[in-house]
Amino acid sequence: MKNIGSILSKCMVVLFRILVRHRKFTLSVCSVYIVTFVVVLPLVCMEMPYSVYFDPGVSRTELEDRVKEINNDRVKLADAYITSLNAMNAQRYYSLNKTVPLATATGYKADQHMQKQHIDIVIAVVTVKRTSKETQRLGYLSQVVAGLDAELRGPGCAFPESSTTMFICDVHAGPGLHQEAGRLAQYFPTKTRFTKPEPAYVIMDRHDKEKSDYVYCLNEALRYDPRYVIMVEDDAVPRNNMMYTLKHILNSRLTSSQSTSSVFKDLPSHEENHVLTSNNWAYLKLFYPEVWQGYSKEWRTVIDLIGPALSGGSLFVVIFYFTLPQRYSQHAKHKHSCHHENINDYSTPHKNSNMSYISIICSFLIGATYMVVLAVLLGRQNVISWRRLLPTLHHVVPAPNCCSPAILFPASMARQLTGYLENTTCSKRFPMDFALDKFAVQHSYQRYLVEPNIMKHIGFVSSLSSKSKNPEDFLT
Repeated sequence: MKNIGSILSKCMVVLFRILVRHRKFTLSVCSVYIVTFVVVLPLVCMEMPYSVYFDPGVSRTELEDRVKEINNDRVKLADAYITSLNAMNAQRYYSLNKTVPLATATGYKADQHMQKQHIDIVIAVVTVKRTSKETQRLGYLSQVVAGLDAELRGPGCAFPESSTTMFICDVHAGPGLHQEAGRLAQYFPTKTRFTKPEPAYVIMDRHDKEKSDYVYCLNEALRYDPRYVIMVEDDAVPRNNMMYTLKHILNSRLTSSQSTSSVFKDLPSHEENHVLTSNNWAYLKLFYPEVWQGYSKEWRTVIDLIGPALSGGSLFVVIFYFTLPQRYSQHAKHKHSCHHENINDYSTPHKNSNMSYISIICSFLIGATYMVVLAVLLGRQNVISWRRLLPTLHHVVPAPNCCSPAILFPASMARQLTGYLENTTCSKRFPMDFALDKFAVQHSYQRYLVEPNIMKHIGFVSSLSSKSKNPEDFLT
């Protein structure tokens, strides 16, 4: 401890001497800090949510209008995409060579129409009709199925066409019909839980009904006998390369033993050997609210600052070592007659190796501090977004108990979960996502989350409360 204290005290003394004696260096460092944090970042990050500098410059009402405009633009794109599809071909795509019953607008008719084929992933889109006429025009469901269809059919899907499928799970109990789901039923397989209004479910506790609906749709997905089930709520759209990223995670990070043979069939043998095969993880969350993904006291978010600190410190050391010493050497030679102690004693490694290393440490600390402050002011949400450049850069972390817009379950876990949820009562104080977490904790199963999110939450208006949420969370 004494040695560490001595080194730190020497660093502070040397740093102070450098800053005092070398005004050019001091001015350069101060200029970089001031230009970055006082001039550049406030201009660049003014409209960047989750940064310290975020300032939309408008009232909440105007911000809500902006969110609605963004949503309207997405709805137009989704509607144009869906209407460009051939309804018959679209149905065939999800029915041909798959364990998919022939679908109608009122649901599946009979299991004898099923055609058996191994399925890797089944996506169930759980949807319920919004209450007011204004919220019914938000087009969330259309955006979700259009985005998922584009992912499943796109060249970046990475899964064979015959190994993935999707269906809409309409759980609206009334009053009236879910018109948006009915319109989309001509393009996509649709399962309707209630063929007529069910007053008992309408007056049921909203959270318990959500759980009941979840169990129903999960059981419908398990009828396909898949390896994995993705449960998607009707206000979560996929980000670009969602399926490709998901396959990489299942291939390289985690999987269940029952899934190994099919999902890894196109992996090189040396990659397959590095896959962790395990039956002790309950689910993988594909979304977590970004507002809670910032830097905090949690160890994993603190560790995220190590990378910026190392890169910033190293950069400043390079600049200090290869650029500044040359200037100081010239300055030292000019002042040699006036100074008994050569300035190079602590600015270069040529005269005094101990002092030179302390100088390097000081420059490293200046750079590390710069990058850490930069990362904190930008916000962790924006810093980790660079990982979206490549699907392979996403990583898996322990999942918190909230929330449930998009979750992947191994089929074996999904079967256990349905039995658990059927005997569980949910309420406002114990919502379904808490029940999912409790299921995993009771069975000592791991829960995981993909970072950054590979799904995007667009539900500005909640299906449970019909209330608007914070508009800042829906600007990206």
